[in-house]
Amino acid sequence: MNGLIKHLLSDKIIAYSASLALLCNVVSLLFLLFLYRQLPPFLPLYNQLPWGEPRLGQRIEIFIPIGLSISLWIINMVLAHFLYENMPLISRMLSLTGFVISLIACIFLFRTIQIII
Repeated sequence: MNGLIKHLLSDKIIAYSASLALLCNVVSLLFLLFLYRQLPPFLPLYNQLPWGEPRLGQRIEIFIPIGLSISLWIINMVLAHFLYENMPLISRMLSLTGFVISLIACIFLFRTIQIII
């Protein structure tokens, strides 16, 4: 595990994007945990569905975007580690993709909670 981190952090692009993605995920998770008790029992999470009750999700479902973001970030970092020797550009793109996904999930969570509270 230490070799994985040391190997990837030697590249500045991967190091910056990985640290920013981790920061976005941690801030989002802490924000959710801090405000979880203040949330109503149903939240407007599924905005692509038609108007009405199908758009609402239970309070626990607010953790789905952050869970997906963290899992995709971990998968991208592992793939970036294995591909770095042969294709460093692909590794950088995977790292940046993980950051973008984390940023979008963070913005979604902040905006959803901002609408509610």
